Amino acid sequence: MLVEATLDHFESFYVLKCERTNIEWTGFSQAPSKDHFYKWYIKQLRSTKRNIYFFLIDNNLAGYCYLDTIDEYTVEIAYGISELYSGKGKGTELIAAIIDVLGKRGVRSVVAWVSEANIGSSKILLKNGFIKKSQSEYRQLPLIRNAALFYLWQREI
Repeated sequence: MLVEATLDHFESFYVLKCERTNIEWTGFSQAPSKDHFYKWYIKQLRSTKRNIYFFLIDNNLAGYCYLDTIDEYTVEIAYGISELYSGKGKGTELIAAIIDVLGKRGVRSVVAWVSEANIGSSKILLKNGFIKKSQSEYRQLPLIRNAALFYLWQREI
């Protein structure tokens, strides 16, 4: 089930963001300080440019997706799946549900940046009709030895 983020989700979200794979792929070197993360989370909930959605399974937080408005018709997504649900198709379900929400909002284009080393995330996007573009950039992720090559993915709705 897909739900919009509320303050009630903070504890579960914090636990997910402290998982090693979420730390690694989001570009951090360690789990966030709870106090700092809480302040950041409140700011995100108040943002007019970002929405956060959570994917719940049996009322447990299985994943999240940030929706960042680029313009009236374009949204950039960034997402993560809990290690407890990784490799079970839940990321594919999350992004399918997000595309449905965005389509109902009148969004026409969805983009995402994904490391070429993140095979699971690439498969999620492919299964949801995204196309890998030639546009790329290198990003340094602290827990990955060398700079990671990220590609832009896009899907028209």
